[in-house]
Parts: sequence; structure tokens; C-alpha cells
Amino acid sequence: MGKTKANRNDERLNNQRCAIQDVSDLVNFDTIFNNLMQINFKESVKKYSELFNIMNLGFAMWDVIYDTAGNSAGLRLLEVNESYEKQMGRN
Repeated sequence: MGKTKANRNDERLNNQRCAIQDVSDLVNFDTIFNNLMQINFKESVKKYSELFNIMNLGFAMWDVIYDTAGNSAGLRLLEVNESYEKQMGRN
């Protein structure tokens, strides 16, 4: 069975971690590993954002606002993509 993308990413991170460990006496391993994780996170956010903005399906993220009794009292629009705006006539 082929490797999934997540497995390949884990393997890549493990390879990077091993390479860093080879020079760990010269640099702080934790700092480098955290920086790599931040880079990977930023890459994931960028890919998500690109997909979110180019997909044809309209998407909106809403937050439910509750009153003091715990009942829903309204909605707050958090984020929409361009397709949603077009479908709702807002663009």
C-alpha cells in the first residue's frame, strides 16, 4: 500500500529531525525543530487559504451568539470565500 501524504510529511519531518540531530552539538535542536514546525504550519495555512479562495463551492463560517440564559440569540459571520459572496449577491 502506498504512503499517504501525512506519512510522507511525517517521514520528511523525521528525516529533517535526524539531520538536525547530527549537528545538535552546534545548535539548539528544539529551536530548529520548532522553527520547522512553524514553517510546515504556515505552508499548510497557505495551501488551505488558496483552496478556500479558489473553490467554486460557497463557504461561510458562522459563530453562534448566546444570551445569558444559554439560548442562541444571533449569528456572527466570521469568514466567507469569494464563491459565497457571489452566490449571495454580495460581490
